[in-house]
Amino acid sequence: MRGRTTTIAAILASGAMLTGCSGNAPALERDGSGQIVEVQSGIDVFELQPGDCFSTDDGGSGEVTSVKAIPCAEPHRFEVYHEFELPDGDFPADVDQQALTGCDAQFQAFVGVPNNQSKYEISYFAPTSASWAADDRLVSCLLFDPTGAEMTGSLSQVGQ
Repeated sequence: MRGRTTTIAAILASGAMLTGCSGNAPALERDGSGQIVEVQSGIDVFELQPGDCFSTDDGGSGEVTSVKAIPCAEPHRFEVYHEFELPDGDFPADVDQQALTGCDAQFQAFVGVPNNQSKYEISYFAPTSASWAADDRLVSCLLFDPTGAEMTGSLSQVGQ
């Protein structure tokens, strides 16, 4: 089982971490343009890609083993806005800082304003030491509303 860690920026200060694991989740259904076509529960975090929206059953705390993929036009808690690979080598002790730095670098290009001027915050899925050993280098950058409110529609170029 491959695992991944996600850290919600608002929870980061308290040191709390979320973990996602890959298992026998159903395949995510998409239309011809790659968009999610219907709400699907039990989707593996590795199925997500930039432009996807989702929620977690636990609201974003604790262990995450799967997500509920949701068309962005419907209410959701998170949106994937960027992905990148960490460089090969030993598992980085600063994986969280590398993930946050890489996600922050792409925030303005997606949202339309710098992170420090936005009402939205960054979260991410990042490799764990166990998933790193299985060649996982992928960081998935996520946006969320720190008030806990659900979002409707994509945050692409939302400008806030």
